[in-house]
Amino acid sequence: MISRLLELFLAYEEDVNAKLVILKGKGRAFCAAGDVAVVIRDINEGNWRLDAHFVLVVM
Repeated sequence: MISRLLELFLAYEEDVNAKLVILKGKGRAFCAAGDVAVVIRDINEGNWRLDAHFVLVVM
């Protein structure tokens, strides 16, 4: 899911017609942040750039 969200956010970032992105959750819980365990794993493996870019795009 994170990969798809990042892909969409990058596309919206380049779209001059996009003014607003609305995220809607379904089910018991919704979190707009990344999975902390995955971020820590990525940092430990030296793969932190994708996580950092995701945070920059989302924020």
